Formats: sequence, structure tokens, C-alpha cells
Amino acid sequence: MADAQVSKTCEGNTSWRFDSSPRHMENISIPDEVVSAIDGYITSRSAKEYFHYLQFTGSDMKKWKVVVDLGSGIEQEFARDCKKMGFNTKIISIDPRIAFSEKYDLQGIVSKNEIIKRRAARKNPQEGTISAIAQHLPLNSNSVDEILALYSVPLYLRKQSDSDLVFAEIARVLKVDGEARIFPVTKGYENLINNFIGKHKNLSVSKTLDKEHTWSYLFVITKTK
Repeated sequence: MADAQVSKTCEGNTSWRFDSSPRHMENISIPDEVVSAIDGYITSRSAKEYFHYLQFTGSDMKKWKVVVDLGSGIEQEFARDCKKMGFNTKIISIDPRIAFSEKYDLQGIVSKNEIIKRRAARKNPQEGTISAIAQHLPLNSNSVDEILALYSVPLYLRKQSDSDLVFAEIARVLKVDGEARIFPVTKGYENLINNFIGKHKNLSVSKTLDKEHTWSYLFVITKTK
């Protein structure tokens, strides 16, 4: 799993910058079930699906200055689509696998079409793409207006300790009044989130039962101070 301990960032078509800061990636390993859970079949979603499942609008996008897409899929589709739609919001796509070797990254992707898409996205990632994991976000504190997590967090979290790391990072990088929109959240994952929120008075949470998937909720976490 040596490849999993590397962080890179990409701004446009400039060269990759390796970030080996201990705070971000040192001694971090990604279990196999996490790798499979964040493959393109789960996290690849169009902007239309983001708007639908995470229940925000174009007006919201216009007022947000910095948005983090936590688990951005094979082609960083949300950032790509929003660019085509004309939004000027800065979108930071968190793509954990892009720092891996191509061979390792493509494991588990069986569709030839998806492999072609992923190879192209590795060569020309969307501007603002960062290779990192949710437990260690290489972002400044109080710097993000909105975090969007669609079929990513918390689906690969199994332990309370992992969940606490992720939501501590979410709370750290959000600005005051910033939000994290997370879908889907099922009952087991709901407990992991609520256990963390209950210990932090600067966070509030609302939940909405999804009409299409009645086994899951949309959670919106707000940083209040």
C-alpha cells in the first residue's frame, strides 16, 4: 500500500506537486475495502445527481466561493459539469486514487469504457483536483463554504474512530455557517455521525429522509461557530 501514502495536487495543467507533509499522509494506509468503496462505479455522479440528491440549487452554487467534492469519481464529474454550466465557484475535487500507480488505480474497474475515461482523467484532471483521503484533508482551516459527499463518506467508514477523524476534518476546514451535505446516510452510519456531533457544540445537523431510497437520509451538518 505504499502508493496510498502519497498526496498530490493539480492546478489546471501545471505539474503535479507532491505533498509529503506528515500532517497529511504519513503513516496513513487505506484498507482494501476503502479502495473498492471509492471506485468510479460508486462515486462517479453527474452534477445533476449532486443537485438532486444533495438538495441544493444553482443559486446556492453562485453564492459559495469554495466547494469541496469529497470523493469525486473517475473523471471528477461534478467539477467538469459545473464548469460546462458556467459556474465560477472554486471546486476542489478530492480524488484519493489519483496518486496511485495506474495499474493499482485501475484495479476493480472492469468496463473498458470506464478504464479509458479514468486514464484520460488521470492525465488531465480537473483544475483543483487533490489526491487525499477524508481523514486528512490538505486544506486550510476555515477555508471552505460547502462540502459535498455523494456516495462517498460515510459509506467506507466502519469504525467510530475513522468517522471521528473524517468529521473532525470536515469541521476544521468549514467556515462558520459552512455546511457539509452527505448522502446516503443509513441507520448504522447515522449513529457514527451523531456520536461525533453530540460532542461538538459548534456543529448542528439536520436530516431528510430520501423519498426514492427510504432506507437513507440526507444529512446537512452546519458549523455554527
